[in-house]
Amino acid sequence: MKISFLFTLITIITTYTFLESRKSKWYSKENNSIFDTGHYKQELFNLQRMRQMIRLIPKNANVSASNRMVPRLALRDKIYLFPTISDAQYLFVLDTDKEYHYPSYQEVQKQLQIIRNSSEWELLDSEAPIFLYRRKNIN
Repeated sequence: MKISFLFTLITIITTYTFLESRKSKWYSKENNSIFDTGHYKQELFNLQRMRQMIRLIPKNANVSASNRMVPRLALRDKIYLFPTISDAQYLFVLDTDKEYHYPSYQEVQKQLQIIRNSSEWELLDSEAPIFLYRRKNIN
């Protein structure tokens, strides 16, 4: 009993130390610090508006979406992690620097600018920082 308690305590201390001291350009302490209350708060966007936008996307449509949006759209034949677009018919993008670590937020901004200037995509709905685009030539 004492040895299992000791191993449990060592594991907890090691995990805490690792999470609190990790350094990487792709690591976000805010997203991964499970011991901090800020980890559990979601203030980036209006959840109700996001759900309204999701209803605009047909169930059988191919979608490219930001990391935080993918789980809400996952039960599809094809879903891509933005900025991969491939044959996506809809883009569901969260435009915030808290979302992207790899590729970098700057690279994502370049891709979004191309989409905004493209005649291939139309803005279907938005409430910053969420944007829903539809490919114009959907069959």
